[in-house]
Amino acid sequence: PWGEPAASSPFCIYDPIHETLWMPELERGRLNILAPWEGRIRKTLRLERGIRFIAADPEVRVLAVSNYLTGAVTFLSMDTFAVLGEVRIGHRARWITFTQDHGRVLVPSSEGVFEIDLRRAGIL
Repeated sequence: PWGEPAASSPFCIYDPIHETLWMPELERGRLNILAPWEGRIRKTLRLERGIRFIAADPEVRVLAVSNYLTGAVTFLSMDTFAVLGEVRIGHRARWITFTQDHGRVLVPSSEGVFEIDLRRAGIL
């Protein structure tokens, strides 16, 4: 009903395995998991107000969501939707990039650029 889903961007992630589209709502702190072929919201996760940027690593099936207001980076399982952990890096956390080795995430904030080791943080 919504047509072909858009390619992934810093503001939404398409997961072809589960045919879902992950979209954060900045003002409400909700992470909506959409079923684009069915034209409905499949699930809504409640996080803190201010979530804005999103990235995923399909190899390890981890999704990262940064909170622009609080500086939290929340990690979720793309398969179970469970929160795997959270790391606070400073206000205005924005663009998220998973490294090619699938073990780290790079995130800039007002405090600088942070490298989060997913194993050390207990995410993997």
